[in-house]
Amino acid sequence: MTVYYNGKIFADDKFHTALAVEGEIIAAAGGSELLERHPAAEKVDLEGRLVLPGFNDSHLHLFEYALEKSRLSLRAARSAAEVIAAGRMRLKKTRDIVVGVGYNDALFAGSRPLTRDDLDKISADAPVIVYRVCGHAAVCNGAALRRAGLDGATGDLVDSASGIAREQALELLKPLTEVSDAGEIKALLRDGIRDLYRHGITSVGSNDIDDENYEAVARAYRELYRGATPRVRVNLQATISSEAALSELAGLLPATDSYLRLGAVKAFADGSLGAKTAYLKENYRGENHRGILTLPEEELARVVRMAAGFRLPVLVHAIGDGAIDIALRVLSANKQALRLGSGVVHAQVTDKKQLKIFRDKKIRAFVQPAFINTDVAFLSDRVGRERAETSYAFGTLYRDTVAAFGSDAPVESANPFRGLFCAVARSDFEGRKYLNPAEALTLKEAVMAYTAGGAEATGEKHVKGKLKAGYYADFIVLDTDIFSSPPAALLDAKVVMTVVGGKIVYRNSG
Repeated sequence: MTVYYNGKIFADDKFHTALAVEGEIIAAAGGSELLERHPAAEKVDLEGRLVLPGFNDSHLHLFEYALEKSRLSLRAARSAAEVIAAGRMRLKKTRDIVVGVGYNDALFAGSRPLTRDDLDKISADAPVIVYRVCGHAAVCNGAALRRAGLDGATGDLVDSASGIAREQALELLKPLTEVSDAGEIKALLRDGIRDLYRHGITSVGSNDIDDENYEAVARAYRELYRGATPRVRVNLQATISSEAALSELAGLLPATDSYLRLGAVKAFADGSLGAKTAYLKENYRGENHRGILTLPEEELARVVRMAAGFRLPVLVHAIGDGAIDIALRVLSANKQALRLGSGVVHAQVTDKKQLKIFRDKKIRAFVQPAFINTDVAFLSDRVGRERAETSYAFGTLYRDTVAAFGSDAPVESANPFRGLFCAVARSDFEGRKYLNPAEALTLKEAVMAYTAGGAEATGEKHVKGKLKAGYYADFIVLDTDIFSSPPAALLDAKVVMTVVGGKIVYRNSG
């Protein structure tokens, strides 16, 4: 038995001062009486600090998040010249291939995208691939295009003249960049989990598995979680399209383990707003296209039926209102999918009719408030002011259905405090541009969406996401009382302790 005392412990509509933990479970939440009741217990002084349930990131990509840290980060680049300089430096170390990540042309002067010609200046012989921050487009040099068999290709998915590959064409680049060694995958996952502890994340919904890698990644997870190793609670979201592969995957992963399980099938209906591949009902403002529908409606319906046969929900990646229309229509037509807790991931560009369907059908929404920081700068330019005014409707979704917050890391930082800030302030981090302030949540609501919301979305609301007796002892201690501070303080808040399953797994020594 361990008693954590002298804290400000968040419990929905009130605060406790102490928690008693027995093994992996919270035995009681209360006050000083817990110290008196358990005189022989180990005691941990919380020093008056705020305690929250561990954050539950409802949708990220843990493997890619860890892998990105081993690649060339271009998040700070503000011009093609900076990308070229960084790529040349990287090539001196790797010599065979350069894989850059996090590049954002919206931050370049004039928003000029990178081109094949830019990357050819890094190397004419070694492949160079630079992924856009959204992960739905990449720019390649000539060598990479030739290796992938894309040189000379033209169309919506590939333009070899500019070097740009989008959506399904990115699959052809994977043989140049993928990691398949089980030992390396486990090492990356281990490092990624340790980083999540630093952010106070104790549970995740992670989309790491697809038709090509499912066996290697699932085995790596399984082997990692068999040992005494850093662990967060993982609900895997698998992008699997064949019944045979899904059956094999289900056999590789535990069905009821409290730390690791196959939680859902993930389907991609469109791309991203940043890459202009999100599928809209109407053309992008000032352009003659609507984006890319990456999965036809009849195929999505088949995937939903397949998943239901395995008693798994389907989470549909849908950002544009055109893709969201299709996702809502398919999910609404399958009662078993609704009962299993199916939902829409991202749900960014919405209209009032769609929001009503979310409410009436109780379709779950897995949303990322931190997107507001970047997207507020270009949303109206992409979709027009009228559509922008009913988009990123996180307040409505929280009130009307099950809304689970997440980060989509590595697209955005895994830091949950950034998402909390955007959910409450509805602005970019600098407070310069605002988006639909009427959709703001209170801080309490935002915290609930980032903790209990994620637990409810995965059918674990009676064991996870709250600090009360009988729940998992997953909680975090902060350096800042965010409930007594202005919203801007969220951006500087730090985790000083993370506890998973009753074990202290992280302390901030700084």
